[in-house]
Amino acid sequence: VRLGLYKRIGSLEKPEELLDMREELVDRFGPIPSEVENLLKTVEIKQLCRQANIERIDAGAKGFVIGFHNNNFKSPEKLVDLISRSGGSIKVRPDQKIFIARNLDNYAQRLENIRNFVIQLNKL
Repeated sequence: VRLGLYKRIGSLEKPEELLDMREELVDRFGPIPSEVENLLKTVEIKQLCRQANIERIDAGAKGFVIGFHNNNFKSPEKLVDLISRSGGSIKVRPDQKIFIARNLDNYAQRLENIRNFVIQLNKL
């Protein structure tokens, strides 16, 4: 059952599907444990990344790095503006990836920061 649920969760592509899955899990098993909540948030971030053309995110305690597919972003001028207004907390690395400096010691905090930043990118 668990492997079947993991497979279904991994194949979710739309926010509505994710919401339906969350409701189904609560109906079947009761309150969602933090580990499953983290998995659902990770799938949500994956969906948001597809919209923003993000190919890869690497995160650590000091921040995270975002790489775009083929180094393309839909609105590069807006991205440059965001970086210039960041006060140095967002930087472009020599390999064209973006580093976002944040204090991310806590895993749940890490997911939330990444989620919020990718949402911000999608709005640009």
